[in-house]
Amino acid sequence: MSVAAGPGGPDESRKLSAADRAYLKSIPERVENELATIAAAIDDDKVFIVNGVDHVVHHWQCRFVAHQLDRGSVWNNHVPVALATGYLAAGVPDEWLSPPMPTMMSLDEVRALPRRHACGHCAPKLDAPQRRAAERPSLYS
Repeated sequence: MSVAAGPGGPDESRKLSAADRAYLKSIPERVENELATIAAAIDDDKVFIVNGVDHVVHHWQCRFVAHQLDRGSVWNNHVPVALATGYLAAGVPDEWLSPPMPTMMSLDEVRALPRRHACGHCAPKLDAPQRRAAERPSLYS
């Protein structure tokens, strides 16, 4: 099995090292674990994904963050870069070799952020809910 050297590298192929093969073999299990982590976060009411230094908040079902949750595609895009860098053979820390997971938060965690703003597409409700008219105290009761 061989792989192209990747972006910016030579066009010739190189043989995969034992570290490369072990890395590739571990990916399906990593994807399953990441999907389980995402499902557990959603079950724990961590249904918001927070992106960037501006803390843009999306609901997990927003189409603008769907690519982050599709861990198979994320890994498919990440693997050629990881192999091309040669980091596997150099023995760098494992967390450097994995694509980042989405930052999932509960509503309380989102509200505790020093600054945030809602996605303009999915527009998650981030402020305290307004009481309905029937729940408001009446002047006549």
